[in-house]
Amino acid sequence: MTEDAMTFTNKDVVIIGGGVGGISSAVELDKLGIECLILEKTDTLGGHAASLCCKATETCQRCGACLVEDLIHRAGNAAHISTMLNTVVSNAQKTANGWRLDLVANGSEKAVPVDASAVVLATGFSPFDPALKPQFGYGRVPGVSTALELEYRIRADDWDTDVKKLAFIQCVGSRDHRVGNNYCSRVCCAYALRLGRLLKNRFPELDIALFYMDVQSFDRNFDTRLKAAQEDMRMVRAIPSQIRESRNGKPEIIYHGPSDERVVEEFDSVALSVGMTPGQSPRAMGELFGITAGRDGFAAHESSNQGLFLAGTVGGPLSIPESISSGVFAASQVASYVRKTRSGEMA
Repeated sequence: MTEDAMTFTNKDVVIIGGGVGGISSAVELDKLGIECLILEKTDTLGGHAASLCCKATETCQRCGACLVEDLIHRAGNAAHISTMLNTVVSNAQKTANGWRLDLVANGSEKAVPVDASAVVLATGFSPFDPALKPQFGYGRVPGVSTALELEYRIRADDWDTDVKKLAFIQCVGSRDHRVGNNYCSRVCCAYALRLGRLLKNRFPELDIALFYMDVQSFDRNFDTRLKAAQEDMRMVRAIPSQIRESRNGKPEIIYHGPSDERVVEEFDSVALSVGMTPGQSPRAMGELFGITAGRDGFAAHESSNQGLFLAGTVGGPLSIPESISSGVFAASQVASYVRKTRSGEMA
């Protein structure tokens, strides 16, 4: 249920962020009869995950993309969930009974106050900007995109059938001290391998290479999935030093081979597997709510006795199923806190 900000005076819980973590929290709280309001700064729920494609081949690859649509549907039909889109928090103040938030809708200069017993921060992540790695040619070399953009095209059934040779470049913006991101984003290996298998299943003649440092385990059947992926694509243990435009106007990858020889190889398309970054939201939320950030920039601290909780990737890189679990866990913490405040135990 989407609402007008002017109709609100108070809610049990305000959830800031309408991605997977935030919606999961709301759906779980709805089951418990706890009134909650989801605030989303864009015009749709689901966050980045809502734009991802299903990667099933002959069997499900357990990517979690199908779970997002179900969550959005459940939130839209829930009795105790309200939603405000295109809305941000401009100010937050701790009160004796919880929090008072000032909400501002896009295009409005007027802030509308809302009182809540508890707040869930679920502001998500930002994809790494590949322009910060200019050697990979993003925005300059034809045929170079991010793996997320590749997903969007597949979901929109906009795959270029003229592409006969595709490369994935791993760890773009992750495990890289030169851009200040020393952490592993944890999901990039999984989505590249699943995308590669999906495309190979649909286009058997497609030649796929995956350039990597090492492959991170991502589920219980990792060894089986990795073996299947190795049969579908060429695994190149090297990170390219440069991607430039070839004489044919295509991406040309320069890398060092197994004997440290210089290799130059042309592809039709290159997908950069960009990692997760905290973006601006954690810093902004930190200023509003006093949340501290860890060395990786993601939110590192929550103060449950103040009615403030974290859900989803605001706290660090997570897969879709992990974000759902995080949201459910946050909801259990919130429910316990709200019950105590209702009974006066927090006084």
